[in-house]
Amino acid sequence: MLRTILEVTIALFAVYGIYCAIRALAECCFVPRAYAVAVRLRPGEPADELASRIVEARLALCGAAEARVLLLCDEHTLPDEATEMLLQEHSGDVLIVKPYFEEDPPIDET
Repeated sequence: MLRTILEVTIALFAVYGIYCAIRALAECCFVPRAYAVAVRLRPGEPADELASRIVEARLALCGAAEARVLLLCDEHTLPDEATEMLLQEHSGDVLIVKPYFEEDPPIDET
């Protein structure tokens, strides 16, 4: 009786292990297209250096799907024409990040 319970338990763990292996393989090979990689635009960065960082960021995301590129920049380092052409090649979007407080934060009196 104890041997039967042990065999059933081992069989359940084996089936669960096979399920986990198949799921991990599927997640690694078939990444949803909605995933994006973010690259921050540095001040004075040339377009060819940005292109290599975009390719490196895409390769960091494993999977067969081509990840979308999100370029993060602040209001002082806006993308130039060469950077915009690069983003069109990589089907990327620009997100301008603005600080929440322009000056000193308000003082909380509580």
